[in-house]
Amino acid sequence: MTTFSNIIAFQQLFVFLQIIIASFCLLFSNDVLSKDIDVEYKIKAAYLYNFTKFVYWPPKNTLTFNICLIGHDSFGNIINPIEQKMVQGKKIQLFRYANLSQSFEHCYIIYFSLLATIKVRPDKNFKDILTIGEHDSFIHQGGMIRLFKNNNHIKFQINKQLIEKNGLEISAKLLELADIIEGNHE
Repeated sequence: MTTFSNIIAFQQLFVFLQIIIASFCLLFSNDVLSKDIDVEYKIKAAYLYNFTKFVYWPPKNTLTFNICLIGHDSFGNIINPIEQKMVQGKKIQLFRYANLSQSFEHCYIIYFSLLATIKVRPDKNFKDILTIGEHDSFIHQGGMIRLFKNNNHIKFQINKQLIEKNGLEISAKLLELADIIEGNHE
């Protein structure tokens, strides 16, 4: 009888340990996931800043270099230190918008979040504005640069033809690092 009792006790201990391990994983999985997302968006913020060094815009009559974030703001406070940087002799300023209902002529860069259900429409005037997004179909919907995660690395695609069509110039150094998507896709 002691063998049967030992088996039952062992099974109960095993189930109890599984519950403890599962609870531990659930308790800390959000923190780990949150840290992964923080790292991902820190890298994406660095990309945004570094793109400013390798893309050339025609002069704009603005006092600041404006980066506009559209849709759900996945960056949160992570991107705020970028406002301490200078580009083309202008201090960077961030603008956050829920949608495309206003004019964006003051923007140098428009960043569309992954959760933005916004299609980059040809009827919007994005002349002299670099559009960057995260969605799988962003480039094929008229976007210029798409940031995406691949094997735990952040990579990017560039629609060179569309960038040039919109009055921007892009450095050959940046093109060497990107996956180039051919075609207009508008």
